[in-house]
Amino acid sequence: RRLCVTKLLIVSDLHYNRPTFEWVRMTAKAKGMAVAIVGDLMDMCRCDSAADAKEQQTWLLDWMRRCTVPLFVVSGNHDVYPSVESAEWLQEARRDGVW
Repeated sequence: RRLCVTKLLIVSDLHYNRPTFEWVRMTAKAKGMAVAIVGDLMDMCRCDSAADAKEQQTWLLDWMRRCTVPLFVVSGNHDVYPSVESAEWLQEARRDGVW
């Protein structure tokens, strides 16, 4: 029986820090790792309006599309804009192959 070992880079609380997201993407690709982001991709402190939240969501979805390693994402409390009850925007990422 063969044992398959997968390296997994687990991160959380990135809070829309673009340089950190890029570090995660580049490091995982260089080291052949899968990535698990376990909450708080967005930064609600920077969102004064639904438009600000949408801008973050758009950038994050684009980042996920550019990520060429297996990617697992769990929403956190900062990933929900106050006027929306859930992180429905992440469903779009699921259609793009993000787990």
